[in-house]
Amino acid sequence: MAWYNWGSNKNKAPNTVEVDDNGRFYYYLKGLLEGNNIVKFSNANAQLFACSLSEIFTPLDIVADRVSSVPYILVDNNDKIIENIPKNVKNLLDRANATQSMTELIYNIQFNLMASGGVFIYPAMANNFKTKKVDYISNLFVLNPLNSMVKKKTTIPSNPFLIKSFDEVVDYVDVMYGTLVRILSEDLILHTKSNFNPSTEVFISPLLAAEKNINNLIAVYSARYKAYVSNGSAGILSRKQAEKGDESQFDADTREKMINELNATDGVVGHKNFIGLSAIPMEFIKTIGTIKELEPFTETFHDQVAIAGIFGVDKYLLPTTEGTTFANKQDAEKFLWQNKIIPSAKEMGVILTKALYLENMRFVPDFSNIEILQDDRKTKAEADLLELDLVQKLEEMKITDNEIIKKWRN
Repeated sequence: MAWYNWGSNKNKAPNTVEVDDNGRFYYYLKGLLEGNNIVKFSNANAQLFACSLSEIFTPLDIVADRVSSVPYILVDNNDKIIENIPKNVKNLLDRANATQSMTELIYNIQFNLMASGGVFIYPAMANNFKTKKVDYISNLFVLNPLNSMVKKKTTIPSNPFLIKSFDEVVDYVDVMYGTLVRILSEDLILHTKSNFNPSTEVFISPLLAAEKNINNLIAVYSARYKAYVSNGSAGILSRKQAEKGDESQFDADTREKMINELNATDGVVGHKNFIGLSAIPMEFIKTIGTIKELEPFTETFHDQVAIAGIFGVDKYLLPTTEGTTFANKQDAEKFLWQNKIIPSAKEMGVILTKALYLENMRFVPDFSNIEILQDDRKTKAEADLLELDLVQKLEEMKITDNEIIKKWRN
């Protein structure tokens, strides 16, 4: 999501944006090549690359799919489950907006967080209420970075370290959603995953850690495309080096008969065959590698593994040509949940609470029915039973000043 100042800077629109006379714009995928130049990855086009390169999209999709599949429950300040969910909260949980369920919205939030480094969430209200309350929210949206343009304020604090809110930096965001919609910054919920850069980009993408890998992917894809489509000559003909005795000559009569037959059936016009004869021994020298020789997926696989590693996705969860055992995949899945999905789901609860302007209640993820985590619960329960048994024995022995006993009493 790049800064863009309408009006005086209209001619400085990014390459991926078209602007007509009415000031409207739309994003489009221009492909990986612009002319003969390879488009390189940058923070400004991180979302575009994440949506158009499978090596980036796949690990992001793996995480976002799992985070959005977790049930989110509403609890009060004492962590007690709220049975009677407020009516409008329930409505939004059933349908976030006209085209998305809450699950789909959560998916978009998580995907954009990883791709762009942050999200703008828009709790749309029918009227411009000064007080932000969940009762006034009609729909909940995540702004798509690919069709959103951020307008900075004309004056911002000279010392960026004193900025307390992005409202001090951002004036509004223009979004193309069927028509051009302008949303004031105070009506948006901002959540960042990494950092907030008030002078250049709104968000800093975590994908910058794999900048070299992504640019290598583009180079490999571009080279492969040119080799397969615009490859030119597949080889050259050269005189074969042979012993003089190996060369044979046609006699005059045979040669004339062959020429007459070729003139009748072969040539370059009239839908004739195009072949040639040479009295000189020839050999074909290949100048283009075959698909097998190019091994197109070997290099891109290593880049994909590096990109997936940024988000804690193990290579055994990626669609690869390498063999994956059930044990490897199960261990990788469990590791992903423990180290990425659970923290991300807890963070998602905070985001949803903030986006709905909830008071005295909050969303928390419920992992009780996540199958891959049930073994961990069983192991923990068994460990707790052993500790309880130990506590009982210590108390029978009149030993009360013990850390385990203190833990269970507290």
